[in-house]
Amino acid sequence: MPAGLADVDICNMALSQLGLSNLIQSINPPDQSSQAQALAFWFPKCLDEAVQSAPWSFAYFFTNLVQEPVPSTTGPQLGYAAPGWQYSYQFPSDCLQPIAVTTLEGSRYGPQFWTGYWWPSVGMTLSLPKIPYQVMQSIANPGTQCILCDFLASAQSPLYLWYIQQIRSTANFDPMFAQALSQLLGWRAGGVLRAAKDKVDTCMQNWKAARLEALAQCLNAAQQDLARDSPSVQSRW
Repeated sequence: MPAGLADVDICNMALSQLGLSNLIQSINPPDQSSQAQALAFWFPKCLDEAVQSAPWSFAYFFTNLVQEPVPSTTGPQLGYAAPGWQYSYQFPSDCLQPIAVTTLEGSRYGPQFWTGYWWPSVGMTLSLPKIPYQVMQSIANPGTQCILCDFLASAQSPLYLWYIQQIRSTANFDPMFAQALSQLLGWRAGGVLRAAKDKVDTCMQNWKAARLEALAQCLNAAQQDLARDSPSVQSRW
């Protein structure tokens, strides 16, 4: 993969999209120009927005879930983290968008689960490929979020959260994502920089198109498992 562009290069791409010829030297810290001041404000916000908008391969990550203490409750709710949910886990501080909660087997063992759909075979004992979960405000750690789940994590059977990670380094950005981010940055910062309205509108339209092109290229870097047959089809064999 080609070396990623620096944040200031992506900002200068945004300026050129807006038809502004005064390039900047730095946004961290920003130089004395109004362009640098505005782009330093908008760059991290646009970066989070762009990264959260799709499961980009460079931001796709996983981590072990750490259990939170169950709050003290009485009556029917005793021993439950929240109504209808038995366990609570810490929400990773660098998580922009949770994708899935899985066991060590991950989310690729769906065919084995469905193979045992009609018969009492070993397949029926496997956990669901993607475990139901809910994100909410944490009771154990106020001011943060938590992940509610009905599966208990242990040293022998850990739980994992797959998620889109907050990214601050541009080193792994491919050229198509950098181009899409520059269009988003031009759209968001264009009003502050008093760029021509038609240029700002063009950046908005180009961001939406460039995002889809970049995502398609990103997804081409992976090979999905074969689609599984339905239980009714499998039962014919």
